[in-house]
Amino acid sequence: MIGKLLSCQDKVDHFSLKLFYNEEWVCLMGIDDHVILPVENGEYKVVQIEFDGKPYLRFSDTPPFVALHGFLLQSFLDERNVHYATIVDIGHDGQSIQIPAPHGEQYRLVGAGIALVNLEHEVIKFHGKSVGYNIGIDFQQLEVFKQFLPDWRFIDYDK
Repeated sequence: MIGKLLSCQDKVDHFSLKLFYNEEWVCLMGIDDHVILPVENGEYKVVQIEFDGKPYLRFSDTPPFVALHGFLLQSFLDERNVHYATIVDIGHDGQSIQIPAPHGEQYRLVGAGIALVNLEHEVIKFHGKSVGYNIGIDFQQLEVFKQFLPDWRFIDYDK
């Protein structure tokens, strides 16, 4: 399950993310909706999106063998009522499906892959790539997310 985005504010008036984790609400100050972390440790599909010139990081809420990167991008765009062209991908069941094109007028898929998230140690290990989009994790863009998660470490698990 992905944490619910609520508005909580800190002393410097930044909107932040509030997650229900370990049966309590945790406010991760300074994140706003650029990064929405899973609420449990685990392995997730992840997409890096640039939307209206701003970076966003989204994780699946299902195991990586169930979710498709295209569905993550589609969910992000649908939440914002963005119209997009589609391309054909092959789903896990071998059937052709329509997913959003990797770029459009307001957005661009920057990276995609798998993330191993450890909430207690504040570590995310990234690896792999999206088969449907033929794109991997963009580690240069991941550096931008450190402003939202300054205590977290991002590790290239493919190295």
